[in-house]
Amino acid sequence: MLCLYYIIMKRRSLSIIEKWLVSGILLLLSYSAWARGGTVVALQGLLFFFGILLLVSFFVVPWVYRAVDKSSVYGKRQVAELLKDPILYFGLLFMLLLLVQWLNAGRTHIFDVVNNCWQYSAAKVSFLPSAITKADAAEMVRWFFPAWVMLLVMRSSFITSRAVKVIITGLVINAAVLAMFGVMQYSSGTTKMFWVIPMENNFFATFGYDNH
Repeated sequence: MLCLYYIIMKRRSLSIIEKWLVSGILLLLSYSAWARGGTVVALQGLLFFFGILLLVSFFVVPWVYRAVDKSSVYGKRQVAELLKDPILYFGLLFMLLLLVQWLNAGRTHIFDVVNNCWQYSAAKVSFLPSAITKADAAEMVRWFFPAWVMLLVMRSSFITSRAVKVIITGLVINAAVLAMFGVMQYSSGTTKMFWVIPMENNFFATFGYDNH
């Protein structure tokens, strides 16, 4: 991450706002890869936190910039753009859906004597979306909230083609380092991820989930 941050800060072609937002995007994406692909519950809290951090930067930094430079139109332009973006409203509806099913979770596995089969009990509020467990429903929020925020930021006019090139460069560097780490780890013959976390299944680099 220090290497990526150095690359971003050295890009004179990027504005202060772009540097903040690009840093936030790369932090979120890099952490997702190194934190075992985002599949471990204990490591998902930072995904949500980085999503909030990026959202705050998206709203606060342009207005701070406007306070320093009175001629700046960044703050007003950003709000106008955001209100016109359909992803804002689709995302809000989707987040509402995830929150409702989280609040309406808690269905238990019961045996239906009449039909001689196992089934899940009805949701607390039967006509609303529900989830089996709160823990599973919460994971959906932790995964999709930062993805939605990142999509809003990427679609804004703050992220120019110059900024996109820096993001792609950062992702390539992060992927290369991750791959080299994976080769080193594999070559060592270890059965522990990061040489400290015992793994039962096959794994490479930070990915221990078979579907990865």
